[in-house]
Amino acid sequence: MKKIMKIVGYIVAAIIMVPIAIGLVLKGFSPTVAAPGKLVDVGGYKLHINCIGTESDLPTVIIETGAGTTSPVYHWIASSLSKTGRVCSYDRAGLGWSDLPDLPSDTNTIVAALKTLIDKEGIKKPFAFVGHSIAGIHMRVYTEQYPEDVSAIAFIDASNPNQVEELKMDEDFAADAQDTMLSVARVLVQLGLTHIYNPLTAGYALEYPDEIMSQLTYLNNRTENIDAVKAEMAGIPATMKQGLVAGTLGDRPIVVLTAAEKFADGMLPPELDPEVFQQSWFKLQKEIASLSSHSKHVYMKEANHGSIVTDKKNADIVSKHVLEMLQAVRPNTVL
Repeated sequence: MKKIMKIVGYIVAAIIMVPIAIGLVLKGFSPTVAAPGKLVDVGGYKLHINCIGTESDLPTVIIETGAGTTSPVYHWIASSLSKTGRVCSYDRAGLGWSDLPDLPSDTNTIVAALKTLIDKEGIKKPFAFVGHSIAGIHMRVYTEQYPEDVSAIAFIDASNPNQVEELKMDEDFAADAQDTMLSVARVLVQLGLTHIYNPLTAGYALEYPDEIMSQLTYLNNRTENIDAVKAEMAGIPATMKQGLVAGTLGDRPIVVLTAAEKFADGMLPPELDPEVFQQSWFKLQKEIASLSSHSKHVYMKEANHGSIVTDKKNADIVSKHVLEMLQAVRPNTVL
């Protein structure tokens, strides 16, 4: 019996150690992928910004990413819009190739850093924002603080500061679950196991050019990136509260693009009814559209919260509506 238990022990050890050994080897041989843009000091730390396309009579576009999301994820939108003008993608503190300072990851801190970045880079103003998810809060707060900088805003399935109350979500439970998942992912990254299986990207069938896939693979296997995601998640409650002070958007052209695909089974916690949740989300999206007297609201039935920016077909539709918004900045042009 002891001999059998000893053999079983060896087998269990091999099952555990072999993947770790393989992961560490893959980690050791994985290449470093250089930043496609440049690093700019914004006050003791550097943010990565990548501008493509040529300036035109249209506003320059600043892409603001979703929570914990890096700039290459928005490749399809940036690439499409760069055909008609200048587009700048950047990574917030700690994400992508940006440094992670010992600062809060709330919207006021994020807005202050972005303002410094834009001014130091001499980006043409007024510019247009294009933002996804939590970017909805950051863009509104930036516009509230620096209204002369922003000419138009595209909200892509964007967050609304009223969503915690409206969606009746257990904010603490969600935060704890995310923190646990990210902590596990960090250990897997340290052991190189995410080169074999990455729980943060599993289930996402991403199709990007090889260059972009290499960037995403590199970034998703960095502990620094996971630390930044955890920091952003921890800052969301403060961000939501700070977003409540943002006012209306006057007559700026805005477009609200809402993902309207039905929720698949298991996408939401069991206590939340998918139909009720979706209708509440649509209500929040309508509230955003009502912020400007010059707005357009589009429901995209074949897009979910992620695929609205990662799927090229959806990103092309988003880009088409954004381009119409940019053109509406011109006098006597309507959406």
